[in-house]
Amino acid sequence: MSVKHKNMVSTGFAVPIMVESWVFDDYIIKNTNFNPWQEAIPPAADISTTAYNGPVNVSYEVSFMLNISSIGTSGISSLNLSSTDDNRVEISAEGVYDDKTGQLCMVGCRNLKNASFDCEILVKFQFPRGKESFIKGNIESLREKNDALYFENLNIISQIFDETEAGESIWRVDLEVVMVLISYTLMCVFTRRQLLHLKKRAEMVNFISVSTMLILTLGHMVPLVLNFEAIFSNTSNQRKVPIRSDGLLEANEVIVRLVTMVAFILQFRLLQLTWIAKKNRWIHEIRTLCICLPMYIIGGSTMFVLNWKNNNGTISSQRQSSIWVDLRSYAGLTIDGFLFPQLILNIFQASKENVLSHPFYIGTTFVRLLPHAYDLYRGQKYISHQLDRLYIYANPRSNFYSPSWDIVILCGGLLFAVIVFLQQRVGGRFMFPKRFQGNVEYEVTLVTSIK
Repeated sequence: MSVKHKNMVSTGFAVPIMVESWVFDDYIIKNTNFNPWQEAIPPAADISTTAYNGPVNVSYEVSFMLNISSIGTSGISSLNLSSTDDNRVEISAEGVYDDKTGQLCMVGCRNLKNASFDCEILVKFQFPRGKESFIKGNIESLREKNDALYFENLNIISQIFDETEAGESIWRVDLEVVMVLISYTLMCVFTRRQLLHLKKRAEMVNFISVSTMLILTLGHMVPLVLNFEAIFSNTSNQRKVPIRSDGLLEANEVIVRLVTMVAFILQFRLLQLTWIAKKNRWIHEIRTLCICLPMYIIGGSTMFVLNWKNNNGTISSQRQSSIWVDLRSYAGLTIDGFLFPQLILNIFQASKENVLSHPFYIGTTFVRLLPHAYDLYRGQKYISHQLDRLYIYANPRSNFYSPSWDIVILCGGLLFAVIVFLQQRVGGRFMFPKRFQGNVEYEVTLVTSIK
Protein backbone atom coordinates (compact mmCIF):
# COMPACT_ATOMS: atom_id res chain seq x y z
CA MET A 1 0.00 0.00 0.00
CA SER A 2 1.00 3.66 -0.46
CA VAL A 3 0.82 6.02 2.50
CA LYS A 4 0.46 9.69 1.57
CA HIS A 5 0.62 12.91 3.53
CA LYS A 6 0.92 16.14 1.56
CA ASN A 7 4.18 15.69 -0.39
CA MET A 8 5.23 12.51 1.43
CA VAL A 9 4.63 9.20 -0.35
CA SER A 10 5.76 6.09 1.50
CA THR A 11 5.30 2.40 0.83
CA GLY A 12 4.15 -0.08 3.44
CA PHE A 13 1.97 -3.11 3.99
CA ALA A 14 -1.07 -4.25 5.94
CA VAL A 15 -1.08 -7.95 6.80
CA PRO A 16 -4.12 -9.69 8.33
CA ILE A 17 -3.30 -11.43 11.59
CA MET A 18 -6.69 -12.97 12.33
CA VAL A 19 -10.13 -13.04 10.72
CA GLU A 20 -12.57 -14.56 13.21
CA SER A 21 -11.01 -17.97 13.94
CA TRP A 22 -8.69 -17.94 10.93
CA VAL A 23 -5.08 -17.07 11.78
CA PHE A 24 -2.59 -15.93 9.14
CA ASP A 25 0.93 -17.18 9.83
CA ASP A 26 3.54 -16.36 7.12
CA TYR A 27 0.87 -16.45 4.40
CA ILE A 28 -0.38 -19.86 5.65
CA ILE A 29 -3.98 -19.80 6.84
CA LYS A 30 -4.74 -21.84 9.93
CA ASN A 31 -8.05 -22.44 11.70
CA THR A 32 -7.83 -22.06 15.48
CA ASN A 33 -11.10 -24.00 15.86
CA PHE A 34 -9.66 -27.06 14.10
CA ASN A 35 -10.63 -30.36 15.69
CA PRO A 36 -7.46 -32.50 16.15
CA TRP A 37 -9.54 -35.66 15.73
CA GLN A 38 -10.35 -34.75 12.14
CA GLU A 39 -8.36 -36.49 9.45
CA ALA A 40 -6.60 -33.45 7.97
CA ILE A 41 -6.73 -29.70 7.70
CA PRO A 42 -8.46 -28.67 4.47
CA PRO A 43 -5.65 -27.65 2.11
CA ALA A 44 -5.47 -24.07 0.84
CA ALA A 45 -8.43 -23.04 2.96
CA ASP A 46 -10.14 -19.94 1.61
CA ILE A 47 -11.80 -17.74 4.18
CA SER A 48 -13.70 -15.92 1.45
CA THR A 49 -15.92 -18.98 1.04
CA THR A 50 -16.69 -19.09 4.76
CA ALA A 51 -20.14 -17.75 5.63
CA TYR A 52 -20.43 -15.41 8.60
CA ASN A 53 -23.60 -13.88 9.97
CA GLY A 54 -23.08 -10.17 10.57
CA PRO A 55 -19.80 -8.27 11.00
CA VAL A 56 -16.49 -10.12 11.15
CA ASN A 57 -13.79 -9.52 13.77
CA VAL A 58 -10.47 -8.71 12.10
CA SER A 59 -6.97 -7.84 13.33
CA TYR A 60 -4.19 -6.37 11.17
CA GLU A 61 -0.55 -5.45 11.35
CA VAL A 62 0.18 -2.16 9.56
CA SER A 63 3.72 -0.98 8.91
CA PHE A 64 5.31 1.69 6.72
CA MET A 65 8.47 3.75 6.50
CA LEU A 66 8.63 7.52 6.92
CA ASN A 67 10.06 8.68 3.61
CA ILE A 68 12.50 11.32 4.82
CA SER A 69 13.91 11.90 1.33
CA SER A 70 10.56 13.12 0.03
CA ILE A 71 9.12 14.90 3.05
CA GLY A 72 12.26 16.18 4.72
CA THR A 73 13.03 16.37 8.43
CA SER A 74 10.97 19.54 8.82
CA GLY A 75 8.06 17.79 7.13
CA ILE A 76 8.21 14.94 9.65
CA SER A 77 8.19 17.47 12.46
CA SER A 78 5.02 19.06 11.08
CA LEU A 79 3.48 15.61 10.67
CA ASN A 80 4.34 14.95 14.33
CA LEU A 81 4.45 11.20 13.84
CA SER A 82 7.04 9.63 16.11
CA SER A 83 8.37 6.27 15.04
CA THR A 84 10.97 3.67 15.88
CA ASP A 85 14.69 4.29 15.47
CA ASP A 86 14.63 3.09 11.85
CA ASN A 87 11.81 5.54 10.92
CA ARG A 88 9.31 2.72 10.61
CA VAL A 89 5.78 3.19 11.91
CA GLU A 90 4.24 -0.02 13.23
CA ILE A 91 0.56 -0.27 14.16
CA SER A 92 -1.34 -3.28 15.50
CA ALA A 93 -5.05 -2.82 14.86
CA GLU A 94 -8.21 -4.75 15.66
CA GLY A 95 -11.78 -4.08 14.61
CA VAL A 96 -14.78 -5.12 12.56
CA TYR A 97 -15.31 -5.71 8.84
CA ASP A 98 -18.77 -5.23 7.35
CA ASP A 99 -19.20 -7.22 4.14
CA LYS A 100 -22.33 -5.29 3.14
CA THR A 101 -20.55 -1.94 2.95
CA GLY A 102 -16.98 -3.19 2.43
CA GLN A 103 -15.76 -1.09 5.34
CA LEU A 104 -13.09 -2.20 7.80
CA CYS A 105 -12.87 -0.06 10.95
CA MET A 106 -10.18 -0.79 13.55
CA VAL A 107 -8.63 0.73 16.65
CA GLY A 108 -4.84 0.58 16.58
CA CYS A 109 -1.80 0.85 18.83
CA ARG A 110 1.54 2.02 17.52
CA ASN A 111 4.97 1.39 18.97
CA LEU A 112 6.85 4.41 20.31
CA LYS A 113 10.58 4.90 20.78
CA ASN A 114 10.38 4.66 24.57
CA ALA A 115 8.88 1.15 24.44
CA SER A 116 5.40 2.54 25.13
CA PHE A 117 2.28 2.56 22.97
CA ASP A 118 -0.20 5.03 21.55
CA CYS A 119 -3.54 3.23 21.38
CA GLU A 120 -5.75 6.15 20.35
CA ILE A 121 -5.55 5.54 16.61
CA LEU A 122 -8.36 4.89 14.15
CA VAL A 123 -7.59 2.81 11.04
CA LYS A 124 -10.16 2.62 8.25
CA PHE A 125 -10.16 0.68 5.00
CA GLN A 126 -12.81 0.85 2.29
CA PHE A 127 -12.65 -2.28 0.16
CA PRO A 128 -13.78 -1.92 -3.47
CA ARG A 129 -17.33 -2.55 -4.48
CA GLY A 130 -18.35 -3.46 -8.02
CA LYS A 131 -15.77 -2.66 -10.70
CA GLU A 132 -13.47 -0.62 -8.47
CA SER A 133 -9.94 -1.95 -8.07
CA PHE A 134 -8.52 0.17 -5.24
CA ILE A 135 -8.57 -0.17 -1.48
CA LYS A 136 -8.73 3.28 0.10
CA GLY A 137 -8.39 4.25 3.70
CA ASN A 138 -6.82 6.52 6.28
CA ILE A 139 -5.03 6.49 9.60
CA GLU A 140 -5.98 9.22 12.04
CA SER A 141 -5.22 10.13 15.61
CA LEU A 142 -8.09 10.33 18.12
CA ARG A 143 -6.13 12.70 20.35
CA GLU A 144 -6.48 16.46 20.65
CA LYS A 145 -4.30 18.54 18.35
CA ASN A 146 -2.35 19.97 21.27
CA ASP A 147 -1.46 16.47 22.48
CA ALA A 148 2.20 15.48 22.09
CA LEU A 149 1.22 12.18 20.42
CA TYR A 150 -1.23 13.70 17.95
CA PHE A 151 -0.39 13.33 14.25
CA GLU A 152 -2.04 14.50 11.07
CA ASN A 153 -4.21 12.19 8.98
CA LEU A 154 -2.55 9.77 6.58
CA ASN A 155 -4.23 8.64 3.37
CA ILE A 156 -3.83 5.04 2.21
CA ILE A 157 -4.37 3.50 -1.20
CA SER A 158 -3.69 -0.01 -2.46
CA GLN A 159 -4.59 -2.01 -5.55
CA ILE A 160 -6.36 -5.34 -5.76
CA PHE A 161 -4.57 -8.09 -7.66
CA ASP A 162 -5.08 -11.82 -7.90
CA GLU A 163 -2.61 -14.64 -8.48
CA THR A 164 -2.88 -14.30 -12.26
CA GLU A 165 -2.03 -10.61 -12.15
CA ALA A 166 0.81 -11.22 -9.71
CA GLY A 167 2.21 -13.88 -12.05
CA GLU A 168 2.03 -11.46 -14.97
CA SER A 169 3.88 -8.83 -12.95
CA ILE A 170 6.59 -11.32 -12.04
CA TRP A 171 6.88 -12.25 -15.72
CA ARG A 172 7.19 -8.54 -16.56
CA VAL A 173 10.00 -8.09 -14.03
CA ASP A 174 11.85 -11.07 -15.54
CA LEU A 175 11.37 -9.64 -19.02
CA GLU A 176 12.72 -6.26 -17.97
CA VAL A 177 15.81 -7.83 -16.42
CA VAL A 178 16.49 -9.63 -19.71
CA MET A 179 15.99 -6.39 -21.65
CA VAL A 180 18.50 -4.61 -19.41
CA LEU A 181 21.05 -7.35 -20.07
CA ILE A 182 20.44 -7.23 -23.82
CA SER A 183 20.66 -3.43 -23.90
CA TYR A 184 24.02 -3.22 -22.15
CA THR A 185 25.38 -6.14 -24.16
CA LEU A 186 24.42 -4.38 -27.39
CA MET A 187 26.08 -1.20 -26.14
CA CYS A 188 29.30 -3.17 -25.65
CA VAL A 189 29.05 -4.52 -29.21
CA PHE A 190 28.27 -1.13 -30.78
CA THR A 191 31.04 0.68 -28.89
CA ARG A 192 33.50 -2.03 -29.88
CA ARG A 193 32.50 -1.55 -33.54
CA GLN A 194 33.25 2.18 -33.25
CA LEU A 195 36.67 1.44 -31.77
CA LEU A 196 37.43 -0.93 -34.66
CA HIS A 197 36.20 1.75 -37.09
CA LEU A 198 38.68 4.25 -35.65
CA LYS A 199 41.43 1.67 -35.77
CA LYS A 200 40.97 1.40 -39.55
CA ARG A 201 40.46 5.14 -40.08
CA ALA A 202 42.36 6.85 -37.28
CA GLU A 203 41.97 10.31 -38.83
CA MET A 204 38.21 10.24 -38.17
CA VAL A 205 38.69 10.54 -34.43
CA ASN A 206 39.44 14.26 -34.88
CA PHE A 207 35.87 14.88 -36.05
CA ILE A 208 34.07 13.11 -33.19
CA SER A 209 32.32 15.31 -30.65
CA VAL A 210 33.84 15.11 -27.20
CA SER A 211 30.52 16.26 -25.75
CA THR A 212 28.71 13.30 -27.33
CA MET A 213 31.26 10.85 -25.96
CA LEU A 214 31.13 12.48 -22.53
CA ILE A 215 27.33 12.26 -22.40
CA LEU A 216 27.41 8.57 -23.27
CA THR A 217 30.18 7.89 -20.75
CA LEU A 218 28.25 9.58 -17.96
CA GLY A 219 25.17 7.66 -19.07
CA HIS A 220 27.01 4.42 -18.28
CA MET A 221 28.75 5.68 -15.17
CA VAL A 222 25.82 7.18 -13.26
CA PRO A 223 23.68 4.00 -13.14
CA LEU A 224 26.77 2.00 -12.28
CA VAL A 225 27.87 4.21 -9.40
CA LEU A 226 24.72 5.82 -8.04
CA ASN A 227 21.36 4.70 -9.33
CA PHE A 228 21.60 0.98 -10.01
CA GLU A 229 21.18 0.02 -6.35
CA ALA A 230 18.01 2.10 -6.22
CA ILE A 231 16.61 0.23 -9.22
CA PHE A 232 16.93 -3.16 -7.55
CA SER A 233 16.13 -1.92 -4.04
CA ASN A 234 12.54 -1.51 -5.20
CA THR A 235 12.26 -5.28 -5.35
CA SER A 236 13.46 -5.84 -1.80
CA ASN A 237 12.63 -2.82 0.31
CA GLN A 238 9.36 -1.47 -1.00
CA ARG A 239 7.09 -4.45 -0.74
CA LYS A 240 6.12 -7.20 1.64
CA VAL A 241 4.62 -9.49 -0.96
CA PRO A 242 7.29 -12.10 -1.75
CA ILE A 243 8.26 -12.07 -5.42
CA ARG A 244 10.55 -15.08 -5.43
CA SER A 245 12.97 -16.80 -3.16
CA ASP A 246 15.35 -18.46 -5.61
CA GLY A 247 17.83 -15.57 -5.75
CA LEU A 248 17.41 -15.19 -9.52
CA LEU A 249 16.97 -11.42 -9.34
CA GLU A 250 20.11 -11.00 -7.24
CA ALA A 251 22.12 -13.15 -9.67
CA ASN A 252 20.90 -11.11 -12.62
CA GLU A 253 21.87 -7.93 -10.76
CA VAL A 254 25.48 -9.12 -10.56
CA ILE A 255 25.51 -10.01 -14.26
CA VAL A 256 24.05 -6.63 -15.22
CA ARG A 257 26.67 -4.84 -13.11
CA LEU A 258 29.46 -6.72 -14.88
CA VAL A 259 28.08 -5.98 -18.35
CA THR A 260 27.54 -2.32 -17.39
CA MET A 261 31.14 -2.10 -16.24
CA VAL A 262 32.39 -3.48 -19.56
CA ALA A 263 30.22 -1.00 -21.48
CA PHE A 264 31.53 1.86 -19.35
CA ILE A 265 35.17 0.85 -19.88
CA LEU A 266 34.74 0.65 -23.66
CA GLN A 267 32.92 3.98 -23.78
CA PHE A 268 35.53 5.62 -21.56
CA ARG A 269 38.23 4.36 -23.91
CA LEU A 270 36.38 5.96 -26.81
CA LEU A 271 36.16 9.23 -24.86
CA GLN A 272 39.87 9.06 -24.09
CA LEU A 273 40.81 8.59 -27.74
CA THR A 274 38.58 11.48 -28.79
CA TRP A 275 39.97 13.79 -26.12
CA ILE A 276 43.62 13.02 -26.92
CA ALA A 277 43.09 13.43 -30.67
CA LYS A 278 41.70 16.96 -30.33
CA LYS A 279 45.00 18.59 -29.29
CA ASN A 280 44.83 21.99 -31.00
CA ARG A 281 41.53 21.30 -32.81
CA TRP A 282 39.23 22.56 -30.03
CA ILE A 283 37.81 25.56 -31.91
CA HIS A 284 34.84 23.71 -33.40
CA GLU A 285 34.28 21.78 -30.17
CA ILE A 286 34.11 25.04 -28.20
CA ARG A 287 31.64 26.49 -30.71
CA THR A 288 29.52 23.38 -30.39
CA LEU A 289 29.59 23.63 -26.61
CA CYS A 290 28.59 27.31 -26.79
CA ILE A 291 25.40 26.24 -28.58
CA CYS A 292 24.57 23.03 -26.72
CA LEU A 293 25.36 24.12 -23.17
CA PRO A 294 22.97 27.12 -23.13
CA MET A 295 20.21 24.94 -24.56
CA TYR A 296 20.78 22.34 -21.83
CA ILE A 297 20.76 25.09 -19.20
CA ILE A 298 17.56 26.60 -20.59
CA GLY A 299 15.87 23.21 -20.53
CA GLY A 300 16.95 22.52 -16.94
CA SER A 301 15.91 26.02 -15.84
CA THR A 302 12.50 25.56 -17.43
CA MET A 303 11.99 22.36 -15.43
CA PHE A 304 13.05 24.16 -12.24
CA VAL A 305 10.59 27.00 -12.88
CA LEU A 306 7.75 24.57 -13.57
CA ASN A 307 8.56 22.70 -10.36
CA TRP A 308 8.63 26.03 -8.51
CA LYS A 309 5.16 26.92 -9.79
CA ASN A 310 3.76 23.47 -8.97
CA ASN A 311 5.06 23.88 -5.40
CA ASN A 312 3.41 27.30 -5.03
CA GLY A 313 6.68 29.16 -5.24
CA THR A 314 8.38 27.45 -2.31
CA ILE A 315 11.40 25.17 -2.42
CA SER A 316 11.88 23.56 0.99
CA SER A 317 13.53 20.37 2.12
CA GLN A 318 10.35 18.45 1.46
CA ARG A 319 10.30 19.67 -2.14
CA GLN A 320 13.87 18.75 -2.94
CA SER A 321 13.08 15.14 -3.77
CA SER A 322 10.74 16.06 -6.63
CA ILE A 323 13.37 18.48 -7.99
CA TRP A 324 16.00 15.72 -7.84
CA VAL A 325 13.70 13.32 -9.68
CA ASP A 326 13.08 15.96 -12.36
CA LEU A 327 16.80 16.58 -12.79
CA ARG A 328 17.44 12.85 -13.13
CA SER A 329 14.70 12.65 -15.74
CA TYR A 330 16.19 15.61 -17.59
CA ALA A 331 19.60 13.92 -17.52
CA GLY A 332 17.98 10.86 -19.10
CA LEU A 333 16.45 13.06 -21.77
CA THR A 334 19.89 14.55 -22.50
CA ILE A 335 21.37 11.07 -22.95
CA ASP A 336 18.51 10.11 -25.28
CA GLY A 337 19.54 13.05 -27.48
CA PHE A 338 23.25 12.19 -27.35
CA LEU A 339 23.65 12.85 -31.08
CA PHE A 340 22.77 16.54 -30.77
CA PRO A 341 26.37 17.76 -30.07
CA GLN A 342 27.70 15.59 -32.92
CA LEU A 343 25.05 17.04 -35.22
CA ILE A 344 26.12 20.60 -34.36
CA LEU A 345 29.81 19.75 -34.71
CA ASN A 346 29.19 18.28 -38.17
CA ILE A 347 27.65 21.59 -39.20
CA PHE A 348 30.74 23.53 -38.13
CA GLN A 349 33.10 21.04 -39.76
CA ALA A 350 31.04 20.83 -42.97
CA SER A 351 32.42 17.36 -43.60
CA LYS A 352 30.78 14.28 -45.07
CA GLU A 353 33.10 11.62 -43.74
CA ASN A 354 31.92 8.53 -41.87
CA VAL A 355 32.98 9.89 -38.51
CA LEU A 356 30.70 7.54 -36.58
CA SER A 357 30.19 4.00 -37.76
CA HIS A 358 26.62 3.16 -38.68
CA PRO A 359 26.31 0.33 -36.14
CA PHE A 360 27.47 2.69 -33.38
CA TYR A 361 25.16 5.67 -33.72
CA ILE A 362 22.20 3.79 -35.17
CA GLY A 363 22.53 0.94 -32.68
CA THR A 364 23.01 3.28 -29.71
CA THR A 365 19.97 5.28 -30.80
CA PHE A 366 17.98 2.04 -30.95
CA VAL A 367 19.09 1.07 -27.43
CA ARG A 368 18.19 4.52 -26.05
CA LEU A 369 14.77 4.63 -27.73
CA LEU A 370 13.75 1.04 -27.03
CA PRO A 371 12.72 1.78 -23.40
CA HIS A 372 10.25 4.41 -24.61
CA ALA A 373 8.74 2.02 -27.13
CA TYR A 374 8.50 -0.59 -24.38
CA ASP A 375 6.89 1.94 -22.04
CA LEU A 376 4.14 2.52 -24.61
CA TYR A 377 3.59 -1.23 -24.75
CA ARG A 378 3.71 -1.56 -20.97
CA GLY A 379 1.13 1.18 -20.55
CA GLN A 380 -1.31 -0.75 -22.74
CA LYS A 381 -0.51 -4.23 -21.43
CA TYR A 382 -0.21 -3.51 -17.71
CA ILE A 383 -2.78 -0.83 -16.99
CA SER A 384 -2.77 -1.12 -13.22
CA HIS A 385 -0.99 -3.62 -11.01
CA GLN A 386 0.11 -3.77 -7.42
CA LEU A 387 3.64 -4.64 -8.51
CA ASP A 388 4.01 -1.97 -11.20
CA ARG A 389 6.30 -0.01 -8.89
CA LEU A 390 8.95 -2.69 -9.45
CA TYR A 391 10.62 -0.98 -12.41
CA ILE A 392 13.78 -2.66 -13.66
CA TYR A 393 13.68 -1.32 -17.22
CA ALA A 394 12.35 2.05 -18.39
CA ASN A 395 12.26 3.40 -14.83
CA PRO A 396 10.12 6.57 -14.71
CA ARG A 397 12.39 7.92 -11.98
CA SER A 398 15.31 8.20 -14.39
CA ASN A 399 13.72 9.56 -17.55
CA PHE A 400 10.58 11.07 -19.05
CA TYR A 401 8.07 8.26 -19.47
CA SER A 402 4.52 9.04 -20.52
CA PRO A 403 2.66 8.41 -23.79
CA SER A 404 3.28 11.94 -25.03
CA TRP A 405 6.94 12.06 -23.96
CA ASP A 406 7.58 8.59 -25.36
CA ILE A 407 6.35 9.66 -28.79
CA VAL A 408 8.29 12.95 -28.69
CA ILE A 409 11.55 11.26 -27.67
CA LEU A 410 11.11 8.47 -30.23
CA CYS A 411 10.56 10.97 -33.03
CA GLY A 412 13.38 13.24 -31.83
CA GLY A 413 15.90 10.40 -31.54
CA LEU A 414 15.07 9.04 -34.98
CA LEU A 415 15.29 12.54 -36.45
CA PHE A 416 18.80 13.06 -35.02
CA ALA A 417 19.93 9.69 -36.39
CA VAL A 418 18.57 10.48 -39.86
CA ILE A 419 20.25 13.92 -39.89
CA VAL A 420 23.63 12.45 -38.87
CA PHE A 421 23.25 9.77 -41.55
CA LEU A 422 22.64 12.42 -44.22
CA GLN A 423 25.46 14.60 -42.91
CA GLN A 424 27.94 11.74 -43.27
CA ARG A 425 26.67 10.98 -46.75
CA VAL A 426 25.84 14.40 -48.27
CA GLY A 427 27.59 16.90 -46.03
CA GLY A 428 27.39 18.47 -42.61
CA ARG A 429 25.49 21.52 -43.91
CA PHE A 430 23.17 19.78 -46.34
CA MET A 431 20.12 21.42 -44.74
CA PHE A 432 21.44 24.95 -45.48
CA PRO A 433 21.41 26.87 -48.78
CA LYS A 434 24.27 26.05 -51.15
CA ARG A 435 26.17 29.25 -50.44
CA PHE A 436 26.62 28.08 -46.84
CA GLN A 437 27.64 24.56 -47.82
CA GLY A 438 31.42 24.86 -47.69
CA ASN A 439 33.79 21.94 -47.95
CA VAL A 440 36.59 21.30 -45.52
CA GLU A 441 40.03 21.36 -47.08
CA TYR A 442 42.52 19.18 -45.27
CA GLU A 443 45.85 20.81 -44.47
CA VAL A 444 48.84 18.65 -45.34
CA THR A 445 51.25 18.49 -42.43
CA LEU A 446 54.79 17.23 -42.77
CA VAL A 447 55.73 14.78 -40.07
CA THR A 448 59.38 14.17 -39.38
CA SER A 449 60.12 10.91 -37.70
CA ILE A 450 62.87 10.89 -35.10
CA LYS A 451 64.95 7.76 -34.80
